Amino acid sequence: MRIKKVADLKKSIKDILERVPYSKTNESLPAIINGLDLKQNDSVLAIAGSGDQAFAMLEYAARVEVVDKSSDQIFLVKLRAEALRREEYSLFLRSSVDNFKELIKERNCYFSKRGRRQKIRGNLEQLVFLKPSNISEVISERKFSKVYLSNALDYIPCDKRRPMIFNFDDLVIDEELTNKAGRCEFQRYEDTGKLVGYWEPVVYRRKK
Repeated sequence: MRIKKVADLKKSIKDILERVPYSKTNESLPAIINGLDLKQNDSVLAIAGSGDQAFAMLEYAARVEVVDKSSDQIFLVKLRAEALRREEYSLFLRSSVDNFKELIKERNCYFSKRGRRQKIRGNLEQLVFLKPSNISEVISERKFSKVYLSNALDYIPCDKRRPMIFNFDDLVIDEELTNKAGRCEFQRYEDTGKLVGYWEPVVYRRKK
């Protein structure tokens, strides 16, 4: 990405935030990280969205590839990566102004943990941006050790999920990781005074 001046980067982020529906995650980042049980050799495919989830994964995984149907969402993640690369942390954490102040506070607190942003910044070369497309198309073409779907299944008709995503007959729910992620999600729900929505994460793994 060729943006020479911080002022230009700031303007680009401001402009893109006015166009994208997702400027911050409304999911629990600790729940995602615990649910995926990320290892140093993991190659992860993730929905781009705001980028928060992908950046969180980048702290632990060997490689994180992001995809989204929206080119604007991918561009936002690229701009945020550039802000992080330049150590412009306030730009990295910038999001659209709305009524979800608890979400912003929670997300900012996560990335402000001592040493976290610096570690993610050191791993930016392991962040790969794919061309805009449906995540199901990428899954069918490539192999990853972990896949983060977020709520992508909600946008795929039920009768098309099996052939487009996985052969669900080969998968089982990982009860241990699902419970681990669920505890993180519930704790977050309690900590915010039940001001944020409660997600029920589910973790699948291949049958042994």
